[in-house]
Amino acid sequence: MRIFLVGMMGSGKSTVGKKLAESLLVDFYDLDKIIEAKLKKNIKDIFEEDGEGFFRDIENKSLIDFQNKTKFVLATGGGIITNEGSRNFLSKERTYFLDGSEEILYERSTRRREFRPLMKDMDIKGFSQLLKKRRQYYIESSIATIDIDKKNIDEVVDWIKNNEKNHF
Repeated sequence: MRIFLVGMMGSGKSTVGKKLAESLLVDFYDLDKIIEAKLKKNIKDIFEEDGEGFFRDIENKSLIDFQNKTKFVLATGGGIITNEGSRNFLSKERTYFLDGSEEILYERSTRRREFRPLMKDMDIKGFSQLLKKRRQYYIESSIATIDIDKKNIDEVVDWIKNNEKNHF
């Protein structure tokens, strides 16, 4: 079983992913953490020093490294779907899109603004435009969309597990 989680920053990919992996007794991976460990610097510094294009290339290569792994849940970064290769890879996998209203996603994203390079000077209008630009890519890359707005973590985890019953 291989489950990939996509969605905007603030959608809960890492939180849901950890709990989902724990309940399924499989490994959990956070792609941003993998990249930070590989490059020995945080995402913010990678963006500032090397640029977003460099980061997206590393992100795509790190994602492709999972093609031969089994039994895991992977939380991706919010912008992974901006890379065509990443979208193509994810669209062939058990990928779930954690979606929510722009207001809730924006509010959650601003809680960790200092760790999110794209959030540096972004207001709700800019966030809304970014979400609008990305949403179709998330949908195209996923087998299902989960509306997280009125669900707690356990409900999102249960929803995915119920959807996966036929694929265990």
